[in-house]
Amino acid sequence: MAIANDIGLDLTPEGRAAMDRLNELSSVTIEVGYQADQKAADDETSLAEVAYWNHYGTLHKDGSVMIPARPFMDTIKKHSEELAEFSQQALSSLETADSVVNAIGSQAKSMIQDAIKDEEWAPNAPITIEGGWMMNEYGKKGPVPVHIKGKSSTKPLIDTGALRQNCQYVIKKGKK
Repeated sequence: MAIANDIGLDLTPEGRAAMDRLNELSSVTIEVGYQADQKAADDETSLAEVAYWNHYGTLHKDGSVMIPARPFMDTIKKHSEELAEFSQQALSSLETADSVVNAIGSQAKSMIQDAIKDEEWAPNAPITIEGGWMMNEYGKKGPVPVHIKGKSSTKPLIDTGALRQNCQYVIKKGKK
C-alpha cells in the first residue's frame, strides 16, 4: 500500500483490502506436483520419481527409449494464460489471501490431473499392457529378469490412478 500512498491515492476500503491481499501473496509460493514422501504402488519408490520418469522419459543403456516422455506437468506452462486469468478472478472475488492461493493451487492441480487423463500420450508398449518377462538391465548386480504383470488400462499414465489422484499442491510462505 506504500505505493498508493506515495503517489497520493486514497484507496477505497475494497482497494485497501485488495492491496492487503496482494501484499500477503507477494511472499507465497505454490508448488504443484509430487512430494518426496509420497510412495508409489510398490510402497518403496517415490511417486515423485515415477512422475519424473514418466514426464521426461527414460532410456535403455543402448540409448533406445524405455519409457517415452509424456510431459504432463508442462500443462501449467501450456495453459499459463488460462491459469493467469483464473488467478486474477480469484484475487478479485475471494476475500482472503489464503483462499486465493488455495483456489489457484487447486486449479493448477486439476489442470495436471486433466492432462494425465485427457491428453494423447505416446502409447504403452505391448509388454506394459499384456505383461510378461523382460530383462531389467539396471539391477543392482547387473541385468536381472523381471516379470511385468501388465496394466489394467491401455492408456498411458493411467493404471492404478495413483499418479493422477496424488498430484497435490503445497503452499509455502516466507521470503523468496
